[in-house]
Amino acid sequence: MDEKTALLVIDVQNSATAADGKVTVGSERCDAPIENMNSLIELASRESWDIYYVAHVTPWYHFLPAAVTHFAFMKGSEGALFDRRLDVVNQAVFTKMFGSALSNFRLRRLLKDTGVRSVVLCGLATDACVFASAKSAKSGGYDVTVVSDACVGRTDEAAAEACAEMDARGILIARTSELLPAAATVK
Repeated sequence: MDEKTALLVIDVQNSATAADGKVTVGSERCDAPIENMNSLIELASRESWDIYYVAHVTPWYHFLPAAVTHFAFMKGSEGALFDRRLDVVNQAVFTKMFGSALSNFRLRRLLKDTGVRSVVLCGLATDACVFASAKSAKSGGYDVTVVSDACVGRTDEAAAEACAEMDARGILIARTSELLPAAATVK
């Protein structure tokens, strides 16, 4: 990728990844994708990509958005924290209350102001926030790549359907092995 690239790591938080999380995709389904996310973070560091973490966080006074997520990502709660398996290499953390990572004005402005033209997305859930973020980024004029094996869907079928729809919208669907040397990926 010759143009300025940013890696967005979306919603890899305890409420989604823990075995007892409130909106869990299942911790047992997250091991390999989180390892692949960490490989992408390492690649982004080597290639001097911008790395941004996005967390779904709801302040206590926003009842309706909190209720939609079953109060899973409340500000200051254990569920809102990043999964301990995820390598967090900087303090570039942006919060959101809605699906798309680009619903955060500060993140949108930063991407524009720093000249980012290409975004690589990984995280949770393929068929929810990653999908919404990919659509927003594409409509914002970015070249968008979703790394399917560094994402987890609510179900494997829902993830496959979301990837097919993103592909139909001109969003590149890649695997970690296509971006990294084969020895660095998890199957």
